Amino acid sequence: MSTKNGTKRTNRDQRPITFADAFAGIGGFHRALAQAGATVAWACERDAAAAGTYRRNFGIDPTDDVTTVRAEAVPRHGILCAGFPCQSFSLDGKRKGMADPRGRLFWQIVRILAAKRPSAFILENVPHLLRIDGGETFALMCRRLTACGYTVRHALLDALRFGLPQRRERLFVVGTLGTVPFEFPKPGRPATHLRRLLQRGVPEKYYYSDEQRCRMAGRRDIERAKRGNRCCNFVKATHANTLMSDPKGVEKNIVVETDGRWRRLTPREYARLQGFPDTFKLHPTDSKAYRQFGNSVAVPVVRAVAENLIEALRSYGGGRGSLASQI
Repeated sequence: MSTKNGTKRTNRDQRPITFADAFAGIGGFHRALAQAGATVAWACERDAAAAGTYRRNFGIDPTDDVTTVRAEAVPRHGILCAGFPCQSFSLDGKRKGMADPRGRLFWQIVRILAAKRPSAFILENVPHLLRIDGGETFALMCRRLTACGYTVRHALLDALRFGLPQRRERLFVVGTLGTVPFEFPKPGRPATHLRRLLQRGVPEKYYYSDEQRCRMAGRRDIERAKRGNRCCNFVKATHANTLMSDPKGVEKNIVVETDGRWRRLTPREYARLQGFPDTFKLHPTDSKAYRQFGNSVAVPVVRAVAENLIEALRSYGGGRGSLASQI
């Protein structure tokens, strides 16, 4: 259908879409959703250091604690975003699942969804969540999300297939009220070559001394590390493995320079490998910056998911009207 001036009329709902940023971290979801055209309505992050980084970059204080905030106090929003803690589901953790208090934080997401009923949600976690307890934990999560009225879909998406030179596969779970025609984005954007993201003139503090290198090379597991062992990651010529730091924030990804020297990735390189711009303000303490970016999301992947979801919500809401009031 066309208007009088000949332009094509669309049934797409053009009203702004808002999102709630639960387990906000340093704002990976915030940046991705903003790039996709959404506006933040609420954010919460109980880690003070991460909340400080979020505040410095977005001008919002996300200091609500998701375990104590009343669901009724969460502002109305169209999309709930949550990269909920992965340590209890990760292969690098103790894999206690719902027996770990961090794993049970998932139920806070369900609590907010049941009370606020946003049009959709996007959740992100590690792939092993699909397999822990023989798949029973993930099946239980999906049943509870479905009981809240959502059509639930999931997919494994790798940052390496969305333009970033980092092999980082993550589980994405998307839910929508009603039969919204959502599809996960198709991967295929070529990754930027790693060397284009590495810094020049890296300070000496990031380099291993000859003594440290010899000590590391003498460890029995160093060869296994080159094949992807958990003690450290050797950065490949074209891309990095999943960014790693230990619980104390010690960086564990090793770059072998052209002159043969070994060094750590810098916090700024961490940021680039997660899709954050150089204008993003880092935490001044390296160990905290490493942990924050290691715990964050790959921004281009989340953006691609969000763009598809927002397009589906606009088309559905504009065409049928049942979701228009939610977004």
